[in-house]
Amino acid sequence: MIKIIGLICIVLGSAALIYGHFSYTKEETAFEIGSLEAKFQSKEKVVIPPVVAGGVLAVGVGLLVFGALKKK
Repeated sequence: MIKIIGLICIVLGSAALIYGHFSYTKEETAFEIGSLEAKFQSKEKVVIPPVVAGGVLAVGVGLLVFGALKKK
């Protein structure tokens, strides 16, 4: 189980280092009067700091090493 979590952390940390951000579309209702409603969409961008991505990657490597040592 520790190895699987380690691999997931390595994949997520590597992806965060490579891409550095992700974006998504957020839809909100401005007003609603009876059956009439107005909605708007806004694009949000989330920046992942390289220190956090590197930390997740390091934790993943540590979990893999710990999992290998624990098995012996």
